[in-house]
Amino acid sequence: MTSKDLTSALATSYPLEICRDLVGEYQHLRMDYAVGTLGRSSPGKIVEGLVQILEFIADGKCSSAPKVELALSAIQGNSSLDDGLRLCAARVGLAMYTLRNKRGVIHKSGLAPNRADLGFLLAAAQWILAELLRNAKGISMAEADGLVRMLQAPIATLVEDTGTRRIVLADLRARDEALVLLQSYYPDRVDLRSILTCLDRIPEKTVRNVLQTLWRQKLVDRNDMQFRLTLRGLQEAASTVREIQAA
Repeated sequence: MTSKDLTSALATSYPLEICRDLVGEYQHLRMDYAVGTLGRSSPGKIVEGLVQILEFIADGKCSSAPKVELALSAIQGNSSLDDGLRLCAARVGLAMYTLRNKRGVIHKSGLAPNRADLGFLLAAAQWILAELLRNAKGISMAEADGLVRMLQAPIATLVEDTGTRRIVLADLRARDEALVLLQSYYPDRVDLRSILTCLDRIPEKTVRNVLQTLWRQKLVDRNDMQFRLTLRGLQEAASTVREIQAA
């Protein structure tokens, strides 16, 4: 089953465009978790989608740009909704939204938001989507069960940070390994020495040639031997990660 299957299943009961956006943002969150990039996806948009769907269930219409915290408070007081959605989903959504708003900065400890934050946001998004599937009216129990199992399947980590370097764990050709590595640093620049250290299982000459090719193809930008993905390169890396996740 694919993200298209998930969108189609949700859209049997909820507005298609909202379902499409919701699943798309969830896929971005999955990608961030797999690659280990913090703060690149938009969990707030997942919560906005949840609010719109809950409003649609309650009233048959929804806000185009909901005021999330006020809307979730009102939803919890709407006894016409199923308790799993009215209380549980609304409160999970509020927790996600609070984390998104309050953990985007470095705190007194000096430590930036970490992978634990991302793991919570991913698990919360999976739970919300599963709950929406359980309340969807237009799909069979077998189909809903299959999709819930798909949502709950473990997501493999593609990039491990050892503290001294990052290792791309998937078996990829040199070009794709370089793209996935640079995506894990985006939008920061990475110096050549660090890239060679991270990719030391690949011959140095090959890594240098790959970086030169990526630069010629405008997939990376280079300045004083520091490299950063361009937007085109970021899209290429994201496509590679999606293919790995779908395999």
